[in-house]
Amino acid sequence: MEIKYTYENKLNSLLINSVWINLVSLAGMYFSLQPLLFEKDFLVLPFYIGGSVLGKWIAMTKMDNIEFKIFSFFTKKTEKIKKK
Repeated sequence: MEIKYTYENKLNSLLINSVWINLVSLAGMYFSLQPLLFEKDFLVLPFYIGGSVLGKWIAMTKMDNIEFKIFSFFTKKTEKIKKK
């Protein structure tokens, strides 16, 4: 969304999105590092890493990637022009 809002020149939406991204990042770091550093609970590591991998897998396989479709559309056109 941050890239989309930047391209669309939507400053308010971009700033609000940045605040939410930073809050989620800080909360994730706190809840993952607090047990690890202070309580020596290493069980949090597989869940933290697994959650990250699972989130990326869902984003790449289950959600529509519009940017990739646009990129593919334009690269196909340039390949056709180069072949001529």
